[in-house]
Amino acid sequence: MVRWELYSGTPDSAGAKLLQCLESTRFHQTENGGWLPVEGRTTNYHDGYTQFKDIRVDVNSVSVDRADIPDALFHLEYPEHTILSNTIRRDSRVRP
Repeated sequence: MVRWELYSGTPDSAGAKLLQCLESTRFHQTENGGWLPVEGRTTNYHDGYTQFKDIRVDVNSVSVDRADIPDALFHLEYPEHTILSNTIRRDSRVRP
């Protein structure tokens, strides 16, 4: 992801405000050919002020070797009585 924006409503609607933006500025190619963002900035827009957080990833800490990735990272435990649902939402402006 190069850029991600969060708005208070539909971005092109009247009165929608940009609340947060994440911009990736540097990428690293992994051993298996994938690309990861390793530098960027998150910007939060509040009433009257703006907050920045710079993000940097140590590329030496990234591994794509299956042996280095514990299965526990992919196992989710849900509390008792949790209800899961899967919904595909379609933008009302998009026509088939």
